[in-house]
Amino acid sequence: MARAFILMGLLALALVLPARADMAESLRREFHSWSELGITVLTDSSLKGLDAVLRSEQTRVLVLQTSPQKLEASQARQIMDWVRQGRTVWFYDARLAPYFGMRPFMLKADQFRGRPENGQLGDKVHPGMATVVLATGSHEVLTGVGQATIWLPELEPGTYGAVVVEGDTVPLLHFMADSPALAALRRDGRGLVVFKPLLWVKPLSGERFQSNLMEFSAGFPVPGSGGEGRLGIPPGPEAPWVEGRPAVQVPGEGTLVLATPLPSSPSESPEDSRGSQASKASKAPPPPQAAPNPALPDRVEIKGEDPVAGRVQNREFRFETSSESLKLPRESIRWIQVGDSSLDLDRLETREGRILAGIWMDEELKIELPSGVRTVGKRQISRIVIESNP
Repeated sequence: MARAFILMGLLALALVLPARADMAESLRREFHSWSELGITVLTDSSLKGLDAVLRSEQTRVLVLQTSPQKLEASQARQIMDWVRQGRTVWFYDARLAPYFGMRPFMLKADQFRGRPENGQLGDKVHPGMATVVLATGSHEVLTGVGQATIWLPELEPGTYGAVVVEGDTVPLLHFMADSPALAALRRDGRGLVVFKPLLWVKPLSGERFQSNLMEFSAGFPVPGSGGEGRLGIPPGPEAPWVEGRPAVQVPGEGTLVLATPLPSSPSESPEDSRGSQASKASKAPPPPQAAPNPALPDRVEIKGEDPVAGRVQNREFRFETSSESLKLPRESIRWIQVGDSSLDLDRLETREGRILAGIWMDEELKIELPSGVRTVGKRQISRIVIESNP
């Protein structure tokens, strides 16, 4: 199984013995009441009321708990026009991300650790996963926020949604700094687009994160760490106009393409200042590299054994970074280093000198030895060096 992005110690803390982090009553009083925030929730069954909701002067925040099959492209364009006038939309299903200028990233169950948990999103109860995330950005809505316990709905069997950090997408919650974002926002016009999960407000910093996000989305600056002062320039009809740089061009006429391919190279997309280490590493000029020597064997370092010399039989290797989903032929790879623990990413160097940080997704390696072909599980491997031609 692929290693998790998430820190197992934090997961145990939040999911087995949830830590209480209730806000002080004095701080809670610094936030506006629910009735003042102008929040309206729309689900599949109430989506027919969209026109009336957007016409209402009371609506500041539209919470869109709908499925991609129910939301029409024309409705999404209508929502974005409304957002640009100074309002906010929240959406929860990552497959809707291209409608709102973000690029979806579909996580597999073996890419992170969590606890199976059913939850209600919109009109339906879905299977999903409870897990812990970190606040790793610097946006004002993260004031006073450390970690949160969230719930990710299962979108397809064994698949959960996140968004890629590119364009003007600002990450809020991660498994770790180099992972896709589990919550993110972007400014467009005078308004705000938010991708977020459901979360528990009592464990860890959930209440502070939810309160900050509601406050900011409704057009109010965020209270400081202890309630002192106000932070940020929130959306609103009088807010400065922001010309958006969407990671995905918001679709025009037609329907949403649910499976949006990731870019073939990080250099194709504008890089956020918090972009992945893999993207940054890829921009370094490649050093001269020697071609693989067919006379030299490949080397596999196996935990608890002497290095094994033979010929790697895998024809290609699947590798995931926060911005790419790659299938690399064996002849393009110089080495793969498997992370020592769940804190460490795997690393890979190509023969062009590009170094990637992410997760090697294959479960096993086949290596031809004089005694026959040996199969080694990924978790047994420390390092692979490929020297021979296939």
